[in-house]
Parts: sequence; structure tokens; C-alpha cells
Amino acid sequence: MTTYTELKQQILDYCETDSAVLTDVIINDIIEHAEHRIFRSIELDNQKEYVNGNTAANNRFVLLPGQTTSATTPTISDITTIRYVTLYTDSGTKERHELVRVDVDFLNEYYPTPETGSAAKPRYYSTWDMGTIAIAPTPNAVYKFEIGIIKKPTGLSSGNTSTWLSVNAPRVLLYACLCEAFKFLKAPQDLQVYEQSFSQALQELAQEQLGKKRRDEFRDGSLRIPIPSQNP
Repeated sequence: MTTYTELKQQILDYCETDSAVLTDVIINDIIEHAEHRIFRSIELDNQKEYVNGNTAANNRFVLLPGQTTSATTPTISDITTIRYVTLYTDSGTKERHELVRVDVDFLNEYYPTPETGSAAKPRYYSTWDMGTIAIAPTPNAVYKFEIGIIKKPTGLSSGNTSTWLSVNAPRVLLYACLCEAFKFLKAPQDLQVYEQSFSQALQELAQEQLGKKRRDEFRDGSLRIPIPSQNP
């Protein structure tokens, strides 16, 4: 586990410099850039969130959080990826059905009269702009929706002294910061060393987050390490 203060000191120690060279402002930028690099390199389970709302009858557009008048979180700037869109009714069996993601051209060709509502259930969705998705056919009734998203986590700072990364993957965060620091210090040899260290640490984190945590022993079997045995 590493706190904000500890990480700042580690960066200075590894770089063998002081705060006169790497000021607080520079280190804050280093941490932010390092975090963004990690978040764009690997999908972490703690980034997964879900948002809910209602469609509007005879309107093919669904506004993402931050575009509505309610104080909904996360905001548009927090959302990095839409994982899925599910619609369901609020009465009867409340059967859920997943929408298939397509591009806007397909959506327009599939349902060329988007201003006209249809009794058919929506089947497809597409990203329209930063804060809006479009669905087709345009529903003539109100549906509830659930959207699975990847949310940009709150970064490490003096006001947020620990994060999931700093607690659970401090090596990944440190090495990413050192890569940014040695770029700033124009030290290519040190940069090469810590790029390799970062790649290895990131791969280990990916094996945990994208591999082991998504396995199921019933379906995938227990993890085993092959052990060679000599023939009798």
C-alpha cells in the first residue's frame, strides 16, 4: 500500500532528486499522467459501474448521466467506455433484453424513420455523441434502461490520499510514475529500465484482473502448473 505522500517521496528517492527539481505541481502531473496510462492500458474491476434511467416515448435518444437535469453520477467526463445497454419494462415479468451495438449508419438504415415510434422493442444502439446513445427501433413506450460503463476513477492527490491502485497495485503505479518522471528529467537509460519494470508489473496485474478473477473453476478447471516427470 502506498499513500499520496509516500508516492511523492518514492518518486524523489528513485530519481535521486528533490522538490526543487520535481515540484509538487510537476509530481501531481506525473501521477495524473501515469494513472491515465494505466487506466487506458487495462480494464480494472473497480472501474465498472452501472447507471439506470428511463427512455422517452417516441424519442430514440438516451442521455447518459451528466446530460440529465438530475444530480446523477458519474458525469460524462467520468465515463470512458460503454460496456452494454439493457432495456426492460417496469411491469409484468420485467424481462430484460440486451441491445446490440452497431454504428450509426447501420442504425439509420435499419430504422429510417427515427421520429416515428414503434411498438417493437428496441434491438440496437449506437454512440451518437459524447453524452448520448441512439436506439432503434424508436420505442413508442417508456422502457427502463441499465447501462454498464467503465468509469474513470478518482485520481491520487493530497485530497484523496489513497486509491485502489495505490493500495492494490503500488508497483504498477510507482513504475508508471517513474517512466513519466524520467521523461521529464531526460534520462533515457533510466526510462528504459522502468519501462520494462512497468510492462512486467502491468502484465502481472492484467493476469489477475483479466485472467484469474474472470475464471471459474467449475467451467475452466483449477489452475495448474505443469510439472515434468521422468519416465520410470
